[in-house]
Amino acid sequence: MSVMMKFILNYKVKFLCTLLFLVFLVQAVFADTPVSSCGYLPGVSGETYYLTKNLNSYGTCLIIDIPNVTLDCRGYTIYYASWSDEAYYGIYISANYVRLKNCKVQQINSSSQYSHGIYIDSS
Repeated sequence: MSVMMKFILNYKVKFLCTLLFLVFLVQAVFADTPVSSCGYLPGVSGETYYLTKNLNSYGTCLIIDIPNVTLDCRGYTIYYASWSDEAYYGIYISANYVRLKNCKVQQINSSSQYSHGIYIDSS
């Protein structure tokens, strides 16, 4: 093998290793975040969250106050309840550019006329 061929082969190997490293780095930075309980979505703008199971709450279940996020429920159901005339929600959104995908939201009881499956605050 000539010196030039060895140089080209070595260059290709280094290039491919660098490319693989960058692919893994990008996947780590933009990895989806699992959600397995009710509460505030922790996180960063631009993140994608996904449910890992059905969620249950005796009040508002999920609160999204981070802009530019996606919640993919993956077909799971968010159950929420209201035990008084107070307003409770399955998903409460107070941020811009929030995307919901594949979500089912169900109120466990119907004692409050002020509760909603998905509530978007006009903040």
